[in-house]
Amino acid sequence: MIQRNAKARLPLRTALRCYWPFLLGITSFHILVVFDSAISTNQTLLLILFFVAILPAMWPYLFASAPYSFWAVAALYWFFGYLLTIALKVLLFSALGWEL
Repeated sequence: MIQRNAKARLPLRTALRCYWPFLLGITSFHILVVFDSAISTNQTLLLILFFVAILPAMWPYLFASAPYSFWAVAALYWFFGYLLTIALKVLLFSALGWEL
């Protein structure tokens, strides 16, 4: 049987402590897409930014010692972080009296 990676994997908690900066691209993608309508309507730029955000999030699992659950947490963060960013925009705009 061929093994992909022979090195030992870290526990999820330790991997999140070590590799949390790799998830910041997802946060910046959410902020750019939700708060800037020019980016969200430009499909080419959106695709480029998607890969720029997701590739660093994959790095700890594919090439470092993070477990597969790190990637699962990143995927969940991608989904629920997007929903939370939309909720933040709605709350912020309604509090300031701006139109969406």
